[in-house]
Amino acid sequence: MSVYRYPLRPPVPTSQGDYDANAPTEATDYLMLRRSRIVYNDNESKYYGENLPDNNVERNLNSDAVYLAMPNQLQTSYSPAYRQVDVGVAGIFAAQQVGGAGNDLNDMATQLQSAAQAALPEVAVSAIASAANAANSALGLQGNLDANSLLALAKGKVFNPFSEQIFSNMAFRTHQFSFKLMSRSMEEAREINNIINYIKMGAVPILGGNASGDALGDGLTLGGGSGVASRNRFMEVPDKFELKFVRMSPEGTLSEGADGLGSMHFKIHTSVCTGVQVNYTPDGQYSSFKNIEGNMVQVPALQMSLSFTETRMITQGDINRGF
Repeated sequence: MSVYRYPLRPPVPTSQGDYDANAPTEATDYLMLRRSRIVYNDNESKYYGENLPDNNVERNLNSDAVYLAMPNQLQTSYSPAYRQVDVGVAGIFAAQQVGGAGNDLNDMATQLQSAAQAALPEVAVSAIASAANAANSALGLQGNLDANSLLALAKGKVFNPFSEQIFSNMAFRTHQFSFKLMSRSMEEAREINNIINYIKMGAVPILGGNASGDALGDGLTLGGGSGVASRNRFMEVPDKFELKFVRMSPEGTLSEGADGLGSMHFKIHTSVCTGVQVNYTPDGQYSSFKNIEGNMVQVPALQMSLSFTETRMITQGDINRGF
């Protein structure tokens, strides 16, 4: 197992005591990233979606891991989606029936009569507005009235649409991280290069096919099963990422609880990488090290921005577990 870490050494050399809250610490807080892949079994009928509760999807963890010192901005957001619905008088009655209020036939008849009486004024005004529009159209006149417009002109009021905010969905959380990586030595430059390659590899798909060109078993082949199209017929989905906030000592020892489900600040569900941006001239001017080793990234500083989206939505149970 390889561990790629930045920075390699803590930003301060010594500690001034565990009881001084303002004292520097030899430990460093990191964002840990580790790739994983779902194990798909072609001989098993299984749903591999990750947003289904208690759907245990087997996955293989990558043997390597990346530890990046905390980004400059660390934040999270929770985005429930709502939509405005105009229920109307009839809609209120319908909701009551769906809710079980109409199990008794006598009760249903009473509520239906009440709903009809409540809707009668709106029906009447709507009929008058429609008649006025029909007359305008027949006579070639301009005009387009609706019930609310007519009532506002005549009575100075409009019908209550009984609008409600209806919960629609829970958006998947997204996480944006930005890191400025500065190489203080050739060793650290190699480590930064390994970190970037590790993340890029996990963010892109694998291109391949099936030796027989009939991976789906449908008898459909391209190029006799040996052509270029057959060998590149499918793209395997990119890796998933396990993200966690941890504290590590200069000796590389994780803080207590960081090796299991523990995570500082908040937990993050298994995520997909939706963006990798690397700026090799973050200060507006290009510069590089004098020595070159192959095609390794060797600039004194670079900016890396990462975007992740969780594969499970957040629920109240997740909040209780620290998400």
